[in-house]
Amino acid sequence: MSEAHVRLSGALTAGTAPQLLARLRAAVASGDTAVTVDLQAVSGFDAAGVAALLEARSLLQGTPGGRLVLRLNATAGRALKAAGLARAFVVWNAAPRDGDDR
Repeated sequence: MSEAHVRLSGALTAGTAPQLLARLRAAVASGDTAVTVDLQAVSGFDAAGVAALLEARSLLQGTPGGRLVLRLNATAGRALKAAGLARAFVVWNAAPRDGDDR
């Protein structure tokens, strides 16, 4: 199983969600079946950001062995909780390794 690590910073909103999805689609197309999205530096989060994560989860669930793991900060955690999706994602809160960004 190949893994991709995506670190985001700034806002995950309607203006930036398409870029996240493009990165995740590219990772899956290149053979990555496990993707960790690090949201520790995300400063804003709207419904489009939540929708992008749901679409990413569906994309990976449709891939054999696929899984999406999120690393949350308080902003991202509150957004998912407000959307009623606090338990809809696998959450990993260990510190990222240097050089794991793709």
